[in-house]
Amino acid sequence: MLAAVRRHWFWGLLAAYLLYALAFVFQSSMIVDGRRYFLLLDDPMISMTYARNLARGYGAVWYPGAEPVQGYSNPLWMLYMAMVHWLPLPPSLMSLPIQLTGIALIGGMMFCVKVLTEALARESPAGRGSSADAVSTTAAPPCLAPFLAVLLSGFYFPLNNWTLRGMEVGLLALGTSLAVWAALRCRSGSRWQGWLLPLLGLLTTVRMDAVVVGAAVLLWLTWAVPERRWRTLTVGLAWLMLFVIGQMVIQRIYYHDWLPNTYYLKVAGVPLERRLLWGVYVLFQFLVGMGLWVLAPAAFHVVTARGRDVWLLLAVIAAQTGYSVYVGGDAWEHWGGANRYLSVVLPLFFVLVALGLVTLAAWVAKAVPTVEPSKTLAVFVVGLLILVRVNSYQSGADKSLDQWLLRTPPPELAWNFEKIRQALWVRQVTSPRARVAVIWAGTIPYFSQRPMIDMLGKNDRVIAQGPNRPYSPPPLEFFRATTVPYCWPGHTKYNFRYAVGKLAPDVIIEFWPGMEAVQEILQRDYDFLRFGKTFIFLKKNSTELKRGVAPTPS
Repeated sequence: MLAAVRRHWFWGLLAAYLLYALAFVFQSSMIVDGRRYFLLLDDPMISMTYARNLARGYGAVWYPGAEPVQGYSNPLWMLYMAMVHWLPLPPSLMSLPIQLTGIALIGGMMFCVKVLTEALARESPAGRGSSADAVSTTAAPPCLAPFLAVLLSGFYFPLNNWTLRGMEVGLLALGTSLAVWAALRCRSGSRWQGWLLPLLGLLTTVRMDAVVVGAAVLLWLTWAVPERRWRTLTVGLAWLMLFVIGQMVIQRIYYHDWLPNTYYLKVAGVPLERRLLWGVYVLFQFLVGMGLWVLAPAAFHVVTARGRDVWLLLAVIAAQTGYSVYVGGDAWEHWGGANRYLSVVLPLFFVLVALGLVTLAAWVAKAVPTVEPSKTLAVFVVGLLILVRVNSYQSGADKSLDQWLLRTPPPELAWNFEKIRQALWVRQVTSPRARVAVIWAGTIPYFSQRPMIDMLGKNDRVIAQGPNRPYSPPPLEFFRATTVPYCWPGHTKYNFRYAVGKLAPDVIIEFWPGMEAVQEILQRDYDFLRFGKTFIFLKKNSTELKRGVAPTPS
């Protein structure tokens, strides 16, 4: 029986994850007007809008006839979404294949974590049970470290939240884990993995900033495999440059900019010092929320490990963490847990944690032989405690442990579904030519199918390349709780005199900080009503509004 468990534990854990993930996906759906809707986060719904227009032959634009602006930063993921739109599904179900794909991606990542941990465990002190360097006469079960690494990675809530709600994070986590495993295979003397270097280039088409991971893996290979140093460096750089420069040329031709509009919106014009200070602050908040003591097993493994393999994981984790600090963190740091950038490499961190627990237990067992019989049980229990701790990063109204256990919905679920109701109402009371100004640029455009104005600039070149204007006072309690100047990537560039005064939308959804500058225009030219907690403004002299048949939103 025990032998069967050791052989088939992964498939049992994968089956448990499948049930968990399906329950997560169902919980993140909701019935609106008698129909069940599956919905992604608002940002991936922007990519879904571009994807639908591409699939319908309008081009990769925000809405049919829109000026070409690259309001997405995940080209390969967007192209996959476009292919999904060839399926004969209604809009209410179109997000479901993306969510199911996310389940498959995390399942693949779990397998990569398994084989990666197994490879590293054979080289760890606790794994060399038969050698003179062994730290214990009785090695831990060979499946223990891989089991814990897979468990921690697959059931980490932020990674699931990002991936199963439409972000490309799961694809990047899978690609990164696969690349690290392949690089270790090269280091161990296995046949040259000819697909590794092209994979590093291909990952940049998921997000161009995946070049950070690619560069870290490439530099480690040139150091760890000296006999192929120059070939690795030249070929690897060629693949990275081919994909990165190729994308830039295509973007320049199609969108008239070298980089995605999101770069100009989130990075350009935001002072480097401000980004770095806030990036360090939110990184510290993440570590404290996760539990600083969780770092101890990983650090112990790094100190006791021999060879160069462990430095690959450290290099990739450090590079991605540095990038997260450089860009000033993410827009949803107030949710707690790992942001999108850190979630990509958290599986590698969990590999180090699992190996460290097993190694530490072996050292303790050698020093105190009486604990030897309970060593495996102790490692298993501590691993479970770590699983609970890393998912207990948020308290209060949005208690993360309840979200992880699926006792409460994931963050901002009700708010996102309120946007569906607003979109369906807008579609009902406007003509197809009505222009709608929005703050949330994904869900409402996707379901209303109207020409749009993006008041925060993700799909507007003028606003994105304009000045950064942090709100004062800061709009979120998370920002107000510290004296560190905050960054809110993608939310602090706006020009309401341009978006409202010059572009004169027929409908404006939501009153946002900074709109006091156009309050006179709103009072003079617009009627307003409340839709739940949201103010909606309707242009008084617009011929695109069906006022006679407009229902009263509630």
